[in-house]
Amino acid sequence: MHISILITYIISVFFLVASPGPVLANTLDTSIRKGTQSGFFSIIASNLASLVLISCAILILTGVIALDENYLFWMSIVGCLFIAYIAIKNLYEQLTSAKLSPQIIEFKPPSEKKVSHFKSLKKGFLISIANPKDILFFISFFPQFIHITDNFYQSAGLLTITWIILDIGILSLYVLAMRKELAQKYQKQISLLSNLLLLVIAIGGLYFTLSS
Repeated sequence: MHISILITYIISVFFLVASPGPVLANTLDTSIRKGTQSGFFSIIASNLASLVLISCAILILTGVIALDENYLFWMSIVGCLFIAYIAIKNLYEQLTSAKLSPQIIEFKPPSEKKVSHFKSLKKGFLISIANPKDILFFISFFPQFIHITDNFYQSAGLLTITWIILDIGILSLYVLAMRKELAQKYQKQISLLSNLLLLVIAIGGLYFTLSS
């Protein structure tokens, strides 16, 4: 095993997951509005989407499928538009809804909130699978680490497991942070900023994709 390649991969994944992006913004928004359990469901969904993208990357590397450059371009465009749609929809709902009452602003453990986790799963999966940052990482950047061992499938398995551990671990820390009373007190502001971030990322992704 090439330890230097593994360390480089770990550092790359850490900054990819921990840095602001659609997945992180959605995880924060889901956790603060729907509670910790929904936040964790969103994390599970994002990892399922990552497994789909990893599988596509492996199929491309093994020559099972050939990815046309135009297809990647339009996939990124559709992904950005979808993320922008989610952000605008959430912002519209927040800005048109009534002001939070004092009872809602008061801190309550997220476990007390009765919500549907299926929506969190679906939304988390769709945002992750449409995330241009993840698409480019797994299709273009991920293959550069495939020689971490001398066996292709061992390398693919190790890279996949490492991704899942880091992704779940980092995002879980963000979800748990949303349980704090301070985060609950400013839940409306955090949710608003998360969705604004989603919109900015979508616009930036569109600009980058079209300009390149």
